[in-house]
Amino acid sequence: MYESDARNGVLFDGFPRTIPQAEALESITEVSAVISIEVPDEDIVNRIVGRRMDPENGEIYHITFKPPPSEIAHRLVQRKDDNEETVRMRLSSYHEQTKPLGDWYMEKRILHAVEGTGSIEEVARSISKILTYL
Repeated sequence: MYESDARNGVLFDGFPRTIPQAEALESITEVSAVISIEVPDEDIVNRIVGRRMDPENGEIYHITFKPPPSEIAHRLVQRKDDNEETVRMRLSSYHEQTKPLGDWYMEKRILHAVEGTGSIEEVARSISKILTYL
């Protein structure tokens, strides 16, 4: 039934986003664990609004967390949807449509929340620890 690359399981990034999608997924396969990376809204806004991309090589920078070298700063661009208004609208949609899914998975006892405000390495260690015990 499974392709060889899915023998040990699969990872869905950003899916499902609603309870009906989760119910549809469960009708196809068993969901054994859900990891939710928790980050406060204000941190999300700051992370996204501060992103910049180098159009020459695709490298991503952040005006606070990963400033670009001064010699390329002039050519960086910001995606049109990386503005505060759009991010807040997406967050509102998340709270309305997706956040209830966390409670739904919590009732099934398969939700694992991870603190997402640490370093990439810290978040990765937290996720790896969860996956080790599954």
